[in-house]
Amino acid sequence: MNGDEFFERYEAGKRDFSGVDLSGIDLEGMVLENLNLSGANLRDANICEASLDDVNLSGANLSGASFIETILQDVNLTGAILTNTFFGEPCFLRVNLTGVDLSEADILWIEHENRIKEVTLCNTVLPDGTIRNDHCT
Repeated sequence: MNGDEFFERYEAGKRDFSGVDLSGIDLEGMVLENLNLSGANLRDANICEASLDDVNLSGANLSGASFIETILQDVNLTGAILTNTFFGEPCFLRVNLTGVDLSEADILWIEHENRIKEVTLCNTVLPDGTIRNDHCT
């Protein structure tokens, strides 16, 4: 699915895009809410300066995607593929990173803990190779 088709369907009220190929899509500056992108291909997507609220990205392929100054609130990234993904100072509020391998991600949020609140890290591999288990239930 190309970007125009995605935006048209989203604006028309569609919220389930699970398993859809959106590789290379430009979501810069977008406000996306109540969206299911589980298992979607978002490889090389531009998600910079976007706001994601109540978005399911579990199992999504986000390899090579960019999240610069992105706001992620109530986002599920369980099992997402984040190889070569760039996170430049995003805000994370109630984000689930269970089972995510960040060892090959470029991530700047570790130094900005005040921008991270209520993040679930269960068996999550950080860029330095350590495994974190914070807020696991």
